[in-house]
Order: sequence, then structure tokens, then C-alpha cells
Amino acid sequence: MRADPYKDTNPRQILAQRGPQGVLRGHVPREMTPTLDHPYRQLGNRVPSYGCERGGSALGVVGIECRRVSAVGYLVHPSGRLNLSESDDDAAAAAAVKVACAERDGWFNPNEDSSSDTLTDIAWVAAASITRDGDWLEFSVGDEPKWSDQATAFYVAIAPFVRSGIVHFDGEDDARWSYTYADGKITQQGWNGWDGSIEPFGEHVEPPPLDHS
Repeated sequence: MRADPYKDTNPRQILAQRGPQGVLRGHVPREMTPTLDHPYRQLGNRVPSYGCERGGSALGVVGIECRRVSAVGYLVHPSGRLNLSESDDDAAAAAAVKVACAERDGWFNPNEDSSSDTLTDIAWVAAASITRDGDWLEFSVGDEPKWSDQATAFYVAIAPFVRSGIVHFDGEDDARWSYTYADGKITQQGWNGWDGSIEPFGEHVEPPPLDHS
């Protein structure tokens, strides 16, 4: 399991150590307010996975946009399977993921991680555990199921190499979405609880009402 260098770090310390550009960026889909028991508790009854620094905000930093703080993360439970040839496409797909992740925020540094030649090697980037069964990739919950922009980049980058399949995600706040693959393309169904999008890297939209039936 990879250690999170900011697991026990106060958000103010993260800003001091890394600066505003070093904090993971993300959308904040609902208004946040600090409380004494939790500095970034969401209005309502659920604790979010992000901090908000806006104007003279909870961190006292002026002019910084809302950002997702890497010390917490957004947990997901993935499941599903994709058909992707091991002999023909796995290495190329992993290489495409590394290129895509170099341009996105997250914990993966493609230039420093030497053990990243296959998709199973870098499954943690996708917030998943991946087991190969012939030409099928089986997705399940990994040791570090934290979503990031790099996780989205992972699933988008492998699309040209996937023959078919679907991966489902259950977010920590009951958000549910999935990625379906066909003809080298990826299609999202549902609302991504990380960034509030209804398509990969799409704009934030309001979440659908929860189904309590």
C-alpha cells in the first residue's frame, strides 16, 4: 500500500509546504462551512472529501479558488470488467495512462514510478485493484480507493484499447456512475461524486435526487 504523505497533515501545512498550486484541484459541488468538530463539514449530515479556500475563508487565504485537499480524498468502490488484450494492448494502454496522468492532478508521478509497465501495476491510480484473467481486466476495491483527476484520466486514456466492458463506481456519498466502453470510446452514465460531472472531465452539474425507494 502506498503511503499518503499528507495523510495526517493539516491543510494549512499543506499550503505552506506545497503552495496553492500543489493542492489537488477539484470542484466543490455544495456549499461548505467550517465547524469546530470538523473544519470542512458539509452543510447537512455528511462529511465531504474536500476543503474550500475561497476569499478570506477557513484557511485565511485570499484569492485561492476552491480545491480538493489531498489529505482526505474521495473514496470509491469500483466493480466490473473490461476486455483488453494482454499481448497486444496492455503495455500501450499503460503508456497512454502515464502520458495522460502527467497532465493531471493526483498522487502518481509517471517519471518517478519505475513499476508502471502494465495496467495492473498502476491500478491504484484508477482507485481500484485490477486482476487479469486472460484478455479480461477485473476491477475491484483496492488498497487506496481514492479518486482524483488522474483516476478519470486513467479510464479515458485506456478507451482506445478496450474492446468492450463496463466499470461501476459507488462513491462515499452514495453517488453512482459507470464507464461503458465500445468501439474505442468511453461513455459515462450517472453523476461522478468527485467532480459533479456527467461525462469525463465535464462541467459540474447539480446531483440528481437520491433514490430512497
